[in-house]
Amino acid sequence: MRNNKAITLIALIITIIIMLILVAVTVNVAIDRNLFGKAEEAVDKTNQKVGKLQQEVDYYTDKLNEYSNKDTNIETSYRVVKEYYINGVITATVTSGEVIGNMGDVIKGVDLNNQNSNWSYYTIDGIRYEFTYAGSNPESLILSENSSDNVITLRYERKNRTYTVVYTDGTGGEIFGDETHENLKSGDFTPEFSGNLNRTGYIFSGWAPAINPRVSSADAENGIITYTATWQKNG
Repeated sequence: MRNNKAITLIALIITIIIMLILVAVTVNVAIDRNLFGKAEEAVDKTNQKVGKLQQEVDYYTDKLNEYSNKDTNIETSYRVVKEYYINGVITATVTSGEVIGNMGDVIKGVDLNNQNSNWSYYTIDGIRYEFTYAGSNPESLILSENSSDNVITLRYERKNRTYTVVYTDGTGGEIFGDETHENLKSGDFTPEFSGNLNRTGYIFSGWAPAINPRVSSADAENGIITYTATWQKNG
C-alpha cells in the first residue's frame, strides 16, 4: 500500500517537472522569435490606424455640422432653358435670364409650365406653333449656392393633331361638291382649291373667310377649316 502511494507521488513530481520544462522552453522560443515584440508592434499599428480613422470621423463631423448650421436663406439664381421639338427634331432653344431664388429652394418643371401657359406657344418663321409640355431635366432642381449649376431644361413637343380644309360652294353642292384636304398639321401650307368656279349668271368674288396661307388651329372648328365660295350676280 505504502509502495503504491510512493509510486504515485513520484509520478506526480515527474509530471510537474516536465510541465515546468515545457513552459520554460515555450517562453524561450517566444523570446527568441521576438513574439512579444511583434505583438506590441501590432498593437501600436492598430492604435495608429484607429487614430487616423478618428481624425477622418472628426473631419466629416465638422463638415456636417458646418453645413447644418449654414444659412439656407442665401440668395442665388437659376436659369430656365426651353427646348422646342417638331417631329422629334429640336427646332428652337430659348434661355431665360437669371431668376432669383434662395439656396435650397426646389424648382419643379411641371410647376414652371403650369405658371407660364404661354410657353406652350412658339413662333417660327412667322408661324405661331402650339406645343405640348413633355417634362423637364431635372424633374426637380434644388438650388445651390453656385448659380452656374442651377439650370432646368423644359421640353416642348409639337402637337400631332391634324386638320381638314374644306372648300364648299355655298349653294349646297349645286356648283361643285365639297373639296376636302385631310391630315394637315398646324403651320402647313393651305392647299389650293382645284375645282371649277364657273357658275351660270354669277361671278366668283372670293372665299369667306379669306384663305389663310397656312393651316392654323385658330381657324378650325372641331379640327375643320371651312372656306365658302361667295358669288356676285351678273348685271
